[in-house]
Amino acid sequence: MDQIVLDVAADAIIQIARVGGDLRLTGWDHDQFFAEADDDHSLKLDQGDGQFVLSAAGDATVRVPRRAQVFIDSIGSDAQIKGVAMVR
Repeated sequence: MDQIVLDVAADAIIQIARVGGDLRLTGWDHDQFFAEADDDHSLKLDQGDGQFVLSAAGDATVRVPRRAQVFIDSIGSDAQIKGVAMVR
């Protein structure tokens, strides 16, 4: 199992560049970024200038602060998104 936990700003900018399988994304009331995958070494997180870019080879569970700005580029299968504001 692969896991990443980081303290982030409540309005952090988070880009989900690629998830190879299912994505489960949930907003929560913590100023933390949490990502988990079943496979070891599946997650990759790049960070800089207050932005975070996540990639996962397979399925991923991600939790972000409710006020975070989240951008999703590519999901290989299904996505379940809860508790985050959607902006069009």
